[in-house]
Amino acid sequence: PKFLKDTKHSNKSEEDAKFSYVIIKRGLRPNSNHSNLTNQPIISSNLNDLQSHQNPTPTSLLQWPRIILPPHKCKGHVILDVCSNSGNIERLIIPKSQGKQDYYDARKSFWGDSWPHGSKKPGLIKNLDGNKSRGDRRRKKKEFQLDQN
Repeated sequence: PKFLKDTKHSNKSEEDAKFSYVIIKRGLRPNSNHSNLTNQPIISSNLNDLQSHQNPTPTSLLQWPRIILPPHKCKGHVILDVCSNSGNIERLIIPKSQGKQDYYDARKSFWGDSWPHGSKKPGLIKNLDGNKSRGDRRRKKKEFQLDQN
């Protein structure tokens, strides 16, 4: 459209936009034996056995939360909004004290990446039942005060 060319000062009448998508498959999720493997020590003389334990399997990747918004990078921590494997949207806070590698990975992560590290504290679950957040309560209070006058 002409307005897009005028506002972007571009000859193209198109714009790149970020988006995310979900692939849904009917049926039960694949059962993962990955949790049983992590509790057992890996003692093997066979190199192939060791390599199979170090590389994540596709079913274990399904258990990792997916980052759904760009990470918010603060001075001593990073805030990640993720879709967890339970289906909830959670806010994870990754502080510097969690570890050097975890903090580095959080700062270098992108929207759409999987997050394998977890969080030091449990994630805050976002309420998706239609109730609004703190700012909306303040707005309703102002509206209520205006209605009384």
